[in-house]
Amino acid sequence: KAILKAGVKRLIVFTYPLFLEPVVGPDGELVCLFAPGLLSVEEAIFMNEAGRIANDAIRSAVKALGDKRIELVELEPLFKGHSLCGDDPFFTGLDAEPEVSRLHPNEFGNAIYLHQLRIRGIA
Repeated sequence: KAILKAGVKRLIVFTYPLFLEPVVGPDGELVCLFAPGLLSVEEAIFMNEAGRIANDAIRSAVKALGDKRIELVELEPLFKGHSLCGDDPFFTGLDAEPEVSRLHPNEFGNAIYLHQLRIRGIA
C-alpha cells in the first residue's frame, strides 16, 4: 500500500517460478536430477508446494488491494519444464558464483522476466 500511496503509476508483481518441480523419468516415475542424494523427490515436491503457497499469498494480496495499477504476472507456467530437477533448467545450481546467485534464475530465466517487462513497455 505504501508504494501505491507514494504515487506509483504502475506496479508489476511476479509470482515465483517453481524451481524444484520434479519431472517424469524414463520409467514413468517422478525424479529430480538436481543434487542427487542431497534432495529427495518428496523434498522437491514439498519445496514446490511451499512455492505454490507463497504464490497464492501473492495473488490474494494483489486481489485484496484491488488497485488497477497493479498487474500480476504468473511465472509458474513460463518456467514449466525448466526446473532444477530437469535437464534444461532456467535456474542456477549450488555451484553458481557469486553465492548469492545460487538457486536463482540463470540467463534463460532472467530473459523470461525481461521479456515480461518488455511486452508491458517497461524495459
